[in-house]
Amino acid sequence: PLPRVIIIQLKRFTFDDSNNKIHTFVRYPLQNLNIGKYLAQTSTNDTFYNLIAISVHTGSSQSGGHYTTYAKNNDQSEWYLFNDSFLEPVEKKIQDKQLLTKHAYVLVYQKTEIS
Repeated sequence: PLPRVIIIQLKRFTFDDSNNKIHTFVRYPLQNLNIGKYLAQTSTNDTFYNLIAISVHTGSSQSGGHYTTYAKNNDQSEWYLFNDSFLEPVEKKIQDKQLLTKHAYVLVYQKTEIS
């Protein structure tokens, strides 16, 4: 069986003398990531995952910057921004703009059943 949670780390840094950050935007779905097309053997049912958390790195290099995390609450309805010692809800009207960012570093997806 496939895992309940998938964690994807995006390559954001070059590993040379500069250690520069890679700022390329990577397209990723907030809902319904179908991993069936990436598997060697596919089952009769497609397997879908929804995004439940994103770690974000702002800064220009591996040696500096700041990490924040966006995560959904347990009932999967609200997104929250975790930033050092505070957390705040993400407004629905600007949610996609904040969640779909070129600064995404780690994506956490949870398995869901779609009928």
